[in-house]
Amino acid sequence: MIEVNRILLSIFIAIFVIAAIYLAMFINTNQVIDDIANVVSGNVDKTITNGLPIDFFNRQGQSGTVSVNYNIKRLFVLHNFREGYIWIRYTWQGYDNFGKRTYSSVNIPCCLKIQKANGKWVIIQVSVAP
Repeated sequence: MIEVNRILLSIFIAIFVIAAIYLAMFINTNQVIDDIANVVSGNVDKTITNGLPIDFFNRQGQSGTVSVNYNIKRLFVLHNFREGYIWIRYTWQGYDNFGKRTYSSVNIPCCLKIQKANGKWVIIQVSVAP
């Protein structure tokens, strides 16, 4: 009976440690999601993101768009605190001055390859499902 209790305790501790590590990995990438939100919402000028992978998310001025409604859901994170991947699902809808929708993408799965540079996560590749 004592041996069974030790095994169960070991399993519980292992699950707790794995969950704590994953939570730390997940929270550690909040900045990436915030960066995407800033770019999608038009808070970052297109000249700043031009030529960078995060420019994929910059919809500033596209089709006469003046405002964007967006939703970004982080699905899964896998990294070693230096480089890794984030899987997200995004939805965005752009509107012109008259409130007419200029474009829309709904529930699009996307994989972001990320890397730490100068203490900050940077998106180095964006892969979108066809």
